[in-house]
Amino acid sequence: MKTLALTTALFAGLFATQLPAAAAQERLEGTWRLERHQDGVQLTLFGAGFGIWGRTFGLTVMQGLAPGALAAEVLTPVAFRMEREPGVFAMQGTFRDGRGTGRYEFLPDAEYGAMLRSLEIAQDQRVTCRTLMTIAFFGNAPRETVRELAGMGFPRLSLAEVIEMAVHGVTPDYVRAMRAAGVPARTSAADFAEMRTHGVTPEYVRGMGEVGYRGLTPGELVNLRLGGVTPVFVRELREAGLRDLSPDELMRLRHQPPTRQPRRGG
Repeated sequence: MKTLALTTALFAGLFATQLPAAAAQERLEGTWRLERHQDGVQLTLFGAGFGIWGRTFGLTVMQGLAPGALAAEVLTPVAFRMEREPGVFAMQGTFRDGRGTGRYEFLPDAEYGAMLRSLEIAQDQRVTCRTLMTIAFFGNAPRETVRELAGMGFPRLSLAEVIEMAVHGVTPDYVRAMRAAGVPARTSAADFAEMRTHGVTPEYVRGMGEVGYRGLTPGELVNLRLGGVTPVFVRELREAGLRDLSPDELMRLRHQPPTRQPRRGG
């Protein structure tokens, strides 16, 4: 399966040094940019070693950032925090006309790091401050979620895979629902992360099974989902006389509908 580009960018160099017991005193610093985005804000972080991270957050997670500052027409100083389970982003800067810039510090939570190291799985990577910063920014997985994921019977599970699931929003409920929908229990943590990232839901898996496509691999599910192949589309093909098509044939027909009488009957 194609490796997630986001995962590659995030995990390169993520585990370079061991998180010490006094991790709460360590700091990662950089600059931030923030803009209003529909009902929330688009936060972008810049930092040495990872480049640029960006995602949308609800305004309520920016503790201490007054709505008036976002609407200020003159340069207005701000100081606010984004508190997450793996650590806290402390930010200072200025706002004007709905846009802000400044500097941040990330203060990792030592207990969260200790929890990761205590998991009874393959400790193939060392936990660093940037490990916690990555989880905090992209996933903010609660401690209990991480512990439960680690105990869900993934084959040859490693710490790096647990962190990958936490970053990509894989939850125990998602795993249980996907398995109940027909995804094999042997499916890897990395495959679950990829399916979650690309919007493969239990409803989608169940719907494809109902139209004859049970036992699809994670890669096939992702490709079909991204290609716009839905259970409704498969039913339309059946009504046109096209049955027993392979996933590759479904993809081709989705983008190049048949223009002549189909050869397949039934």
